[in-house]
Amino acid sequence: MYLLGASLGPIVMGRLSDYYMHQAALAAGVIDAAGPALEPFKAAGLRQAMYLVPLLNLILTFCMCAAARSVPRDIEKLGVSVVHNLDELLPTIDVLNVLRIQLERDAGRLFPTIREYHLSYGVTRRRLDKAGRDITILHPGPINRDVEISSDVADSEHSVILQQVLNGVAIRMAVLYLLATRN
Repeated sequence: MYLLGASLGPIVMGRLSDYYMHQAALAAGVIDAAGPALEPFKAAGLRQAMYLVPLLNLILTFCMCAAARSVPRDIEKLGVSVVHNLDELLPTIDVLNVLRIQLERDAGRLFPTIREYHLSYGVTRRRLDKAGRDITILHPGPINRDVEISSDVADSEHSVILQQVLNGVAIRMAVLYLLATRN
């Protein structure tokens, strides 16, 4: 299943948060600081970055490509377009966020076999090469390698999966910190 657009969340939020963290540090007179010196400004950076999320939702396009049985009913009402052919979609996008098939939750019932799913929806080097453009690859992790995404794509120069996972952990930690230290 692929969700494009605001699923860039951890990457965008991580970069925005870092930017606003540095702006808060500069405003406080902390110049050329790194590491522990920036720690007090992380929450301020995240708070400022979160104000931009509704704006990002307005300017990004959402498109879902998935097996017909796995598409939530009425998702189009949320402004999400739905396609069922990944090969037709790839030449039209800049970013592809691949979501994990949760086999432990019996998601396998939604398609006949894992091999069939991979042949229809698996992101492979061959598929990306046919698209004729560089596409940034996202995945929140953990990856079912060679099911929803091939190992060579997950480890490629166009993959930002590890950065996405790292930013997602940092964002969750910052949100928990903000909630725990609330008056």
